[in-house]
Formats: sequence, structure tokens, C-alpha cells
Amino acid sequence: MQYPLKPLCIVHVRGSRISQETVQFADERALSLCVGGQVLTVLMATPGLERELAAGYALTMGWSRPSDSPPRVNFHPGQGQVELDLDVSPAQLGVVRAAGGGLLGPTEADPLAAAGEIELAVLRNLTSELGKAQVIYPLTRGTHAAALFNAQGKMLAHAEDVGRHNGLDKAVGLAWLKGTLSKAAALALSGRCSLEMVLKSVRAGVGVVASVSAPTVPAVEAAERLGLTLVNCSGPEELKIYTHPRRITADGQALPPP
Repeated sequence: MQYPLKPLCIVHVRGSRISQETVQFADERALSLCVGGQVLTVLMATPGLERELAAGYALTMGWSRPSDSPPRVNFHPGQGQVELDLDVSPAQLGVVRAAGGGLLGPTEADPLAAAGEIELAVLRNLTSELGKAQVIYPLTRGTHAAALFNAQGKMLAHAEDVGRHNGLDKAVGLAWLKGTLSKAAALALSGRCSLEMVLKSVRAGVGVVASVSAPTVPAVEAAERLGLTLVNCSGPEELKIYTHPRRITADGQALPPP
């Protein structure tokens, strides 16, 4: 498989030793998301899974719902554009722009239902399984990853990208287009879980998010308000469950609240 990598000669300093070596970098390119011929936003993303990224972005931004049929998605490599067959009103697009130039979108989401349990023994292994699935990161140390799992711990979709949000959107879009998103019980993230990542996860209908790094305060507050179980899982031996622990069971019994 051809990965989106680029070689570059660098000067490497290790202790007193100075040498030249060639290293691999993860590539990124501009990708325009269009509806009705109009560019709605431009993302900087790692090449690959462009259709899935666009579909996932539309879903996690609230332009569609998980219960909707996925839109038709056409990727035009020569133009660096993805055309989505969607009917999006201006009110759905949001007005706030993130630091990276993309639309932040609505700052709220519909709360999750209380259902969707997952066993603690399964949850313990999600971030390590995510790490095993990464192929670009070990070569570059420059990408993030996201993966969706069912309640039994089976990986449903996985994606890597230079952007945290892009990795999430690619994994969600991949599962949505494959018809397996409704089976997703948990999402594992290789990096920090921010407010926007919480909102995207809730809009995708995923009840549990496990991230390798700790979340931000707004992310925890939003997760509590929206019914999302938010977990910091740096390894199988230690989990920090910030919100809604009763969605997690140990030997069939829900974990007690803090």
C-alpha cells in the first residue's frame, strides 16, 4: 500500500554525534468540501479517504444525522474537491471559524440516550488496539488516529491524519458509508479530546470516547451535559473516567458514580 509520505534530508543531533539522515514526513494537502458547486470549507488533510472525510465531516458538523442515509460523495482529485449531495441551510453551517480556518459549526448537540453499555475489560484495550493499527505514525511521528469499536471491542473503522479532527471524521465517515456506524459503542483517540471532538462524537451517536491524552475542561463539561462517557486511557492499567461512568460495566454491573 502506498502511504502519503514525503522524504526529507535533515541534520540529526544525538548527544555529541551529528549526522545527516533521511526521514519520512506525513503529507497534507488542501481539500475543498463543496455542496451545490459552492465551497463550504477547506480542510488541510492527509491524502487518502477523502470521500470518507467529507461524509464524516458533514455528519459530525450536524449537517446530517447518523440515522440519515449517507449522501452521494464524489471526489475530484484534479481539483482537490469533494462534492457532497446535501441540502444544507445557512443556519446549520455555523459562523465561528476555528484557528485552522475551518468552520467550528454549532456549539451544541442533541444529548445522547443513556443506553450503550461497554465492559471495563473491553474499554481497557481500546487505545492500545488503536496504537497497533497505526501505520503512518510509526514511520513519521506526525499523525493522529481515531478508531470506532463495537461493544465487544471489534474495530469497525480506523483512520490516520495530520489533524485530530480529520482522523475522527475519516473514521466516522468510513463507518457511516460502510453501514456500521450504528454498531459503534466507543471511539478511541490518539490525542487530546477537545470540546469540538466531544461535539463531533455526540453528533455521530457514539456514547464512549477514550483518549490517550487528558481532555480540556470545556470538553468534560460538554460531555457531562450531553451524556457522553469521557475516559482518559493512557494504558490498560489506569483509566480516568470523567463523566457518566454508569455506561461502563464491570462483570455486568454498572460502575458507581463518583
